[in-house]
Amino acid sequence: MSYLQSVAQVNVQIAEIKGLYNQELADLCLSWRDRKISDDPNATGNEDSRIPDHQYVDQLKEKVTTIFHADVDDRYFLSEIWAHVLEDQETTMIHSHRNPKDYEQLYLSWVYYPLLPNNMKGGKLVFQMQEHARTRNFQVTPKTGLFVIFPSWLPHYTTRNETGGMRLSISGNMKIKEDDYIHVHRDRSSGIHKFYGGK
Repeated sequence: MSYLQSVAQVNVQIAEIKGLYNQELADLCLSWRDRKISDDPNATGNEDSRIPDHQYVDQLKEKVTTIFHADVDDRYFLSEIWAHVLEDQETTMIHSHRNPKDYEQLYLSWVYYPLLPNNMKGGKLVFQMQEHARTRNFQVTPKTGLFVIFPSWLPHYTTRNETGGMRLSISGNMKIKEDDYIHVHRDRSSGIHKFYGGK
């Protein structure tokens, strides 16, 4: 008797967040858009900006954390947050948020869209996986309020923004405390396993 077994399956979670002050969040991000995560033009952090402390940012953090605790696992915590501004005709280079300490690939990342052009021509979020000699792409078309969760190691990029306007997103990484890490990995009821097809 023989059977087929999938060896390359990964999932992303797509949801919507309502009730946030999106214009105010966008204004806060734009006020710090020159405060880059990295000064190295060859690093993807050069495309990302820091975000000022503010109650509207705290509200976003709280909503994100609540979703993670309800849908994934309450042992996750928000470790980083940043803004990404994409002007007309700009793209984002392919990258991942992989962390060498994440040896079981449990860390998750997310993106939220508070401000987008009216016409989403281009500027799509593309996840890319290599399976043998085949490249598989999965595209997400952003819209205001959209919230996407994905494994941190998963490579992704943004297609060229051809909207004639500015595309703004806020992203972050969710990690697990070292003392909890192996317990989350072994916990078959943890929501992290749904990102790997129930592996």
